[in-house]
Amino acid sequence: RDGSLRLWKIVEESHLVFTGHKGSIDCVALINDEHMVSGADDG
Repeated sequence: RDGSLRLWKIVEESHLVFTGHKGSIDCVALINDEHMVSGADDG
């Protein structure tokens, strides 16, 4: 549990890694093609 969030791009066979959370990530919401929000137990 490293607190990272990964966004997989299947067609391109790649992924992006977002870091910053210190705890387990509980939820993710995709707002549009450019924005997302994530929630974790660290606030």
